[in-house]
Amino acid sequence: IFLSASLFFLATRTGVFSETEYAEINVPYGEQVRVILQDGTIVQLNSDSRLKYPRQFGLFNRTVELWGEGYFNVAKDENRPFRVDLQGVEVRVTGTQFNVKAYAAEPTIWVTLDEGGILFKDRNEKEYRLVPGESAEYNRRSGECLISRPDNMEQISAWRSNSLNFYLTPLSEIIKVMERHYDVHFIVKDSAALKNRFTLSTGKVNASDVLYDLEAVSNIRFTEVEEGVFEVNAQ
Repeated sequence: IFLSASLFFLATRTGVFSETEYAEINVPYGEQVRVILQDGTIVQLNSDSRLKYPRQFGLFNRTVELWGEGYFNVAKDENRPFRVDLQGVEVRVTGTQFNVKAYAAEPTIWVTLDEGGILFKDRNEKEYRLVPGESAEYNRRSGECLISRPDNMEQISAWRSNSLNFYLTPLSEIIKVMERHYDVHFIVKDSAALKNRFTLSTGKVNASDVLYDLEAVSNIRFTEVEEGVFEVNAQ
């Protein structure tokens, strides 16, 4: 009787018998949000990201949904695995630190592990185990998953300190990141310019200052046609 009463009390406290209530956070362009979940897990969300999570985790698991990019510092709980649902694929851990980039408009999902261990599961239930320093690059369209060890781990989550780091990155990707980071927009007149690759590290606050640095090392010109809107031309 005592055991049954204890289990009932525990289930009641953890919300097992009640309908799950969810909260949702949407981060607009140009901003970041830091969230502390009910179990002590800390999530830092990048611009243009959305996190959906239960206000109270269940007795046997902790599951959240992510659209966009977030850095997770998961509170350790071996009895309740922590899952990040990425709409068809998932990351599963018990306690660790990792970065997830999974924007709906982009075909590739990146999961990079800083500390601990994670299990990445694709749409076909195939599992990939990552150790610290490894990154999983998963293509939603082809189903191919590539595990690698990036040379510069700090570059991947540099956005957390409002820094941008690119290494031989196509201008097309740089533009996407800048639109989210600075809440600006680009009009591309010559699509060939998007293939140019750049290596750049900056913590500058204004988008115009970053574009000035790009102009200094290329034949590409950025003209601000109206506030927050830049036209891209190759000369």
